[in-house]
Amino acid sequence: MDALPVAKFYDKRARRRFLEPLLHAIGEADVLTGHNVLRFDLPVLNAECLLLGLPTLRPVLVQDTIRLPKSKGFKKGQDNMSHGLDVRAEKMPLSWAQWEEAYGEKGLGTVKERCASDVRMHMEMRAAMLDRGVLGAPRMWRP
Repeated sequence: MDALPVAKFYDKRARRRFLEPLLHAIGEADVLTGHNVLRFDLPVLNAECLLLGLPTLRPVLVQDTIRLPKSKGFKKGQDNMSHGLDVRAEKMPLSWAQWEEAYGEKGLGTVKERCASDVRMHMEMRAAMLDRGVLGAPRMWRP
């Protein structure tokens, strides 16, 4: 796992190099999975590609864990849903101030661990949703 050093954020070449392995992996994937990836992550990533002069994302099959059968009044945050599904993995909590402090760390260890904890929780939550038969079928995302 890697992270783009904060000092490189305004270096478009560094951002392009940093994103290339991710974009390659997405291009090779049969199905992407994530929480709210259809409405947030993929559009944000696609916008970043546009800003950096990279090829935009191609259509990709996505299974988004925020998509549930019709349900009113249910909070769909990954933390809340994981708790309701008895997921043991926990996402490392960080306040805004803690995020800022973490981005100041050499090596970005806290940032990397926070992101890894989010992924572990997602993987366990997705498995629980599949076991219960409540995860929607994958659908095509188009930029």
